Amino acid sequence: MGQIEITKDFQAKVGDRIRDAIGDLLTDEDIAAMVRKAVDDIFFTERKKPGGHFRDPIIEPPLIQSLIMDKVQPLVATALQVWIAEHPEEVKAAIETVLAQGIGGAILRALNDKFSGDMYTLQSNIMASLGQTM
Repeated sequence: MGQIEITKDFQAKVGDRIRDAIGDLLTDEDIAAMVRKAVDDIFFTERKKPGGHFRDPIIEPPLIQSLIMDKVQPLVATALQVWIAEHPEEVKAAIETVLAQGIGGAILRALNDKFSGDMYTLQSNIMASLGQTM
């Protein structure tokens, strides 16, 4: 009891009246500013999407960057394939260099990353048993 029931006719009339009056309420400068802001938000602002439960949001690049990447990426891939086909000796030398120098270093870095926490704990325990601090 005591509640006012608003009919759809009333809501429609209010909506129509607001739509009709919006032109009187906003100046051309206000509308231009709104359009500039909307374009900036849509094309040039990073997009955030929920990351799920207890996760940080996923940040995607601005739409304009994604649109450009979609157009440019196939062109770059084609140009890269052409360059590789035209420079087989340089590609072979680069591959040999990576295999000769890079694989060993990559394996050592991976081992170091894998065991660095355990090695720090071991060092801390040894130092503690000797009565020293790090």
